[in-house]
Amino acid sequence: MSVRVQWLTGDPTAAAPPDLSQIRVILFADDSGSFSETNATVSSFETGEGGRRYVNTPLLSDLPTGQPIRITIEGYREGGGFAYVGHVGPIVLRPGERRHVDLKMFELDRSINADVTGFTRRCLHTATSLPDGRVLVTGGFDDVVNGAPCAPGAPAESRCFDLTATASAFVFEPSSGRMHPLRQNMLEARAGHTATLLPDGRVLLAGGAPRATFVLSPIGVPSAPSGFAPDITPHVDGDELGALDTFEIFDPGLNAEEVDAERDGDPARGGFVGAADAPTSPGRLNQQRFLHAAVATPDNPERVLLAGGMGGGRPDNTFEVFDDRRPGGYGFYGNVGSRLSASRMMPSAVALTTPAPGSVWIFGGVTVPRGRSDLADVWTPDDADPNGSVADATTTEFPNPTSGSTGDHPELALLQPTAVAVAGSHALVLGWMGPRCVPGTTAPVFSGVADGSDTELCAPPGMGEPTRAFVVNGETGTTEPQMTTGAHAFGAVASLDDGSIAVTGGLAGLIWTRQPLIEIFTGQVSGGTAVQLGTRYMLNTPRAFHTTSALADMGILSVGGLNLSTDVRNMSLYAATEVLYPGRVPVPRPATP
Repeated sequence: MSVRVQWLTGDPTAAAPPDLSQIRVILFADDSGSFSETNATVSSFETGEGGRRYVNTPLLSDLPTGQPIRITIEGYREGGGFAYVGHVGPIVLRPGERRHVDLKMFELDRSINADVTGFTRRCLHTATSLPDGRVLVTGGFDDVVNGAPCAPGAPAESRCFDLTATASAFVFEPSSGRMHPLRQNMLEARAGHTATLLPDGRVLLAGGAPRATFVLSPIGVPSAPSGFAPDITPHVDGDELGALDTFEIFDPGLNAEEVDAERDGDPARGGFVGAADAPTSPGRLNQQRFLHAAVATPDNPERVLLAGGMGGGRPDNTFEVFDDRRPGGYGFYGNVGSRLSASRMMPSAVALTTPAPGSVWIFGGVTVPRGRSDLADVWTPDDADPNGSVADATTTEFPNPTSGSTGDHPELALLQPTAVAVAGSHALVLGWMGPRCVPGTTAPVFSGVADGSDTELCAPPGMGEPTRAFVVNGETGTTEPQMTTGAHAFGAVASLDDGSIAVTGGLAGLIWTRQPLIEIFTGQVSGGTAVQLGTRYMLNTPRAFHTTSALADMGILSVGGLNLSTDVRNMSLYAATEVLYPGRVPVPRPATP
């Protein structure tokens, strides 16, 4: 196996770091954690076109065949400082197969722009980390019309935008550091859909919409607003209100090359199938769903729970379950009577594995919350019903802290928060957009609670105000405020392979300013809250409505997003893609005999 290395640093003109003194090649040939390694000095390199340095082929000879292998390459500066990392795999080599890899190594502690040649800008897409090391990017809105006509009844000075979705799909391949278009498009153009990894490496894509109208309505005095409240309405068949009630499945093994002439492992392999009995046609959901929540159920990851969303011009209050092993073929069970406690558009869901058999917490998504029961639902499996059952979260101690103090906590009524499991037992929920305030005030209230006063979307919390990020104990429901460094409305989150958690970007204010902050949590809980690393990182491109996914070796991939001009009249979309490998210790070396 030959490997040609290119070093990616914060200086895009640098062909190779001048202070690089040594590389370490680590081979993982099984899942036991054992590995072998080879070291090479810079003198072992050859310099070729463009200043690239090449690893001598003998470094990667005699590799095992017929089993998954992973290769990590670490780069060290003079004096031994660990500074660069790249990886390949997992891959399976056939006997006699020759493989060639153009390996990109990324500088640690710095967000690096990846190669997006041929990749189109987009937002409200999905990005899913695959077991083979690639990241699948599907759909999203890739076209925006500024100054679109607003619907009758829209508030004065509203900003309206028409969005159109794409059926294109790409995979990011970390060894090459670039996006590869799949040979097959999705069966339908969709955005605002969900993508959920199945245990065998396939991905369930559900719902979404081919078009949408994005409206920003002024808060306060229309001629001098304090901010803008969002509303997104999906469309199908021209201007008809509604969303998709369909699903399709990505299969990473489809459309593979018969002969891999480039010997690069065919990174563009993969394709889409639909219904179990009609693979070329999308399968069916029970309801239209757009900006809904989806997560694999903790008791059986071959089942996927969908909850809420929007269809037919209104938020939805139902849930349904996909089963990859449903009798008669994969698909969704009928869901008559499967109801949430409230209609939820833009909710988020987290599967918690402890206590057994686990539960799914569904947070937020109620645009005008009227009480604490609107804050969250809890789904639990049911032996008598494959759809399981849902109760509002106040059947537990949610939303109150362990201190014993009680309250309604309207500040936790979030829209599309970033939500992730911590240590399997707790849910970390971050965001700030969604709570309502009486005009001219800053303390969130439930609608109609404050003497019947009108309410409007609250600004993000200021210094000394209660945080809107929180951590829920899945066993008891006790809820603790979570301190964060920045605001992350419509940000993104990824769980990394060492159990840590990365939260990226989002909106910092109601004038739709994006922020570049990346915050890292250790994946541990202390005192009821998630433990945060002191180190902060920054995106090169501040972004919201983007995705962030995990790469092997603790990498982070952020893709797409949207931007609004300072007067909130012009929207643009990003194709920009960034890779970050936070500073970490190198792979432990075997003990010296």
